[in-house]
Amino acid sequence: VTGAINQQIVFKSLNWLATALEHHKLPAHSHHMILCGSAAPLFPLRRVGHVEVTTDTGIAVECIIQD
Repeated sequence: VTGAINQQIVFKSLNWLATALEHHKLPAHSHHMILCGSAAPLFPLRRVGHVEVTTDTGIAVECIIQD
């Protein structure tokens, strides 16, 4: 059941994104990558830190938090 609920959340979020992009006349392209939130529990970040997200294709996005 949890997987089905998470899948519904993802589909609703993607539907919202598509509608918002259309409303703002921003095109979506097949080579764009959508960074989504996590359906898993969130964890707190420290005041200073480094977060990096990678995919199996080697694409990476990072965020550095400085005080």
